[in-house]
Amino acid sequence: MINILINDGLCPEGENILHNAGFHIHNQKIDQADLIQEINHRKIDAIIVRSATVVDKNVIESCPTLKLIGRAGLGMNNIDMAYAQTKGIEIINTPMASAPALAEMVIAHLLSVTRNLYIGNRQFPSEREIGSMKKSCAGGTEITGKTMGIIGFGHVGQEVAKRALGLGVNVIAYDPYVKEAHIRIDIPNVHNAVVYIHTVPLNEVLASSDFITLHIPVPADGKPFISRKEIEIMKTGVILINVSKAGLIDEQELISALNQEKIKAAGLDVFNNEPAPLPALITHPKISVSPHIAGETIEAQNHIGVELAGQIVQFFKS
Repeated sequence: MINILINDGLCPEGENILHNAGFHIHNQKIDQADLIQEINHRKIDAIIVRSATVVDKNVIESCPTLKLIGRAGLGMNNIDMAYAQTKGIEIINTPMASAPALAEMVIAHLLSVTRNLYIGNRQFPSEREIGSMKKSCAGGTEITGKTMGIIGFGHVGQEVAKRALGLGVNVIAYDPYVKEAHIRIDIPNVHNAVVYIHTVPLNEVLASSDFITLHIPVPADGKPFISRKEIEIMKTGVILINVSKAGLIDEQELISALNQEKIKAAGLDVFNNEPAPLPALITHPKISVSPHIAGETIEAQNHIGVELAGQIVQFFKS
């Protein structure tokens, strides 16, 4: 009997696939401190995690029954992939499943900061006076005709490009592994359009973009990808968005650049020190924030669960 531990949740459709394959499902949240003991006690063959559970070298080394680690989502920062591979443990994730949801969150934050929606949402309930709020929220910026720089042009970056192009935004992109991409824009009841985008050097994206969105892994050395050096290259008045990974932006440098009006505004869904991010960041008057929910749509979670479960069944049945 194959034992599967679902430690951070999975949609019912995904769990049913595993159950129908004859696997024994342990759908229970186990605290990090008790994880090794419970994996060994239950003889767990595969563990499914999200970002909340860390599967590091210590867990892998201490749990000899583990054969597979499944990440329900995209990011793998909480899994020691290199060490797992030395132990012959299969690692899987679902990079495509949440890409549309993440892309839509980029656009949501972009519109929130360009049209000052986040200011209205914060202040209007307490102000309750249209006149004063109108002064605070008017003077927004239209995005049509502006330039979006996408750093990281994989699945998510290309989904962002589709939506930006549909809104009349110019798109440039940087990715050291992608030279060009064919962006297919599906228009209901109309012939589909294909846009060819050639990637450009990083400094060109930084210097030329009105909006910048990040869709890359955290650098191997753990240092922020966007720090003072990169911010200095950017246009004055740029808008910076990160719904991808915590740690990509130096948060103190971001706050400083916002205060100095080098960066006009930011939209953030991920933060250092989660689950308790820096108070100065989440309360900053120029930052639109969301609580790490970019991939948490109903559709994305169903896609993630079904895709991940299918990969697990294929692995153990092959």
